[in-house]
Amino acid sequence: MVGTSIGSFLGLVTLFFNRNAVNNLDTYVPEYLPASYYFFRNLSDPYPTPKPVEEDEIYENSILFPRCCQPGTVYDVHNKGCVPDNNTVPIDEELNIAVNLIQSGLVNCKVVVDRYVRKHDLKVKKGNATLEIEGTAFQKKKFCIDNTAQWNDVYVVRLCKEFDYCVNVDRNVGNEWCVHKCCYDGFQSVDHKCSLNDRMGIHVKNNTHVYERTDNYGMMYGGNVDCGRTIWKEFQEVNITIQANGVLHVAGDSREYQINDYCLGTNYDTTTGKISDMVYYCEFRTALYVKWILVEIATIITCICFVLTLAVYIFIYRLRKLIQKIIVCFCAVNLTFWFMYGLRIFNMVSKSICIPFAYTYFFITISRLSWLNVLSFEIWRNVGSSKAGVIPVRQTRTKRMAYYTIYALLIPVIFTLTFIFGYQEIYSMPERFQPLVNKVSCFIDMRGVDGNLGHLFLYIPVSTLIIINLILFVNTTLEYLKRRAAVQRMSDSDSAKHKRRILKTGIVILKLALIMGVTWIYYLYSYILSFKGNETLQHIGDVIGFANTFEGVYFFIIFASPWKTIKSILKKVKARNSNAFSARSSTSSINAGISVVTELPMKTINQSNN
Repeated sequence: MVGTSIGSFLGLVTLFFNRNAVNNLDTYVPEYLPASYYFFRNLSDPYPTPKPVEEDEIYENSILFPRCCQPGTVYDVHNKGCVPDNNTVPIDEELNIAVNLIQSGLVNCKVVVDRYVRKHDLKVKKGNATLEIEGTAFQKKKFCIDNTAQWNDVYVVRLCKEFDYCVNVDRNVGNEWCVHKCCYDGFQSVDHKCSLNDRMGIHVKNNTHVYERTDNYGMMYGGNVDCGRTIWKEFQEVNITIQANGVLHVAGDSREYQINDYCLGTNYDTTTGKISDMVYYCEFRTALYVKWILVEIATIITCICFVLTLAVYIFIYRLRKLIQKIIVCFCAVNLTFWFMYGLRIFNMVSKSICIPFAYTYFFITISRLSWLNVLSFEIWRNVGSSKAGVIPVRQTRTKRMAYYTIYALLIPVIFTLTFIFGYQEIYSMPERFQPLVNKVSCFIDMRGVDGNLGHLFLYIPVSTLIIINLILFVNTTLEYLKRRAAVQRMSDSDSAKHKRRILKTGIVILKLALIMGVTWIYYLYSYILSFKGNETLQHIGDVIGFANTFEGVYFFIIFASPWKTIKSILKKVKARNSNAFSARSSTSSINAGISVVTELPMKTINQSNN
């Protein structure tokens, strides 16, 4: 209803109220009931703020008035929300009703229907707090009544209905129809999550091109959109129309979006300060649902595989080699990364911890590459070192591991603190380069909103560490090629054994390349996602991203050598059962299953890795 006149009025409406009840609660400040807002009325605070409450006996005995808006505001007919208006006499005073508790809004209602009554048609009688319309009684919590911002002689009456009001009624007949608001009554979308704010409803008047009909209608609040995942777009980004029966159409899309398939909202972005009218709807419902189900399953599988890899190294290999300890640290960081990724895609990150979560996720993201640096360096050191010497003592290996750990932790700490200080504006920098946190994904904002380049806080350290990895990999490969050429110049009798060792070394380098590849793919995928206007790149990015979700599976195959591990376990069990092997041979069978990464063939490698 956007015009200058109201399409229809209710007839005689009777408000039953116990006007003779004794108000003996002048000093009582009620707590907040989750189902709605409550405001304790006293002379010193005519416009109180809502307080958190639980329903109790005192509340039940209070003289309650069910207003649609909180004190100091009135109902905006055009935009289905509340607007400040301290000049209007509160409706309870206007009706000469003494109350000490004011209920605001209908938060617990699935469907709210707006109706209007002329002030001279509203009658107030003695009785319990109920509203009667043409013989139908509405109890408290099932209705509210308030002044309107547009008309001095009209009250809004908002009625609480059940869900079937919108889904089981043919809205092509008569004047009944619904639109779906994403947040419940009295809540607004803030960073795409519902927060307490009754000032924002739905901007019907500002977006008349969206609505085929703008007369009286019901509004369905909250509830999930009925599909696997939704996408959201601003009204100006997509051409949508809501038909007279409440069905939403998207230009260029032949599908009809029923009341459960979309929702509307006005979103406030705390990062940019921008207020936008949004539509959330299912895009290609079946395919999108299947895609996200597969991603969720793949994420669970990849976490399980990382756990298995860690179990193999800790309980079977028992971390006898330095490189095994490095692999355990590397896999532990990756497990943490994918676990946090899973929390994000399962929408399990609370808004209250979104910023600390973003800091931690940033740290883990950089840590993946710093530990990959360590792994690459250790393999290069083993393959490329030409120094011969005595076998290092345990203290030397421990000291080297300590150096590696300091490096792998210090690098992400430095870059994470730089990101945090930039986000908190602790040091001065041009606004364009200030990093932002996306309050939906709970990670550094990669969208480049309004030309923002804050994502460079991630891209610069990632690029630096990837270049270091690439240099180490190239040096390792060159050293391998040099040694292979030397073996090929040997006589057949001398080269057979060396060729087998060179082949194993080549496999090690291939595995290192695969490790680097699957780790880098994530960052390539994130970069491709920034090209939102290019559908081809988006599809390529989706394929790359899905393949990369199985990173834990790749690592399990590369690091844990599952078939050798299973074989060694079976041998150990068989040895124990038959008592045919000594404790030493049992240990040897375990060692035989160690990944070839720890079985590098050259003498100097074996020396440095003992």
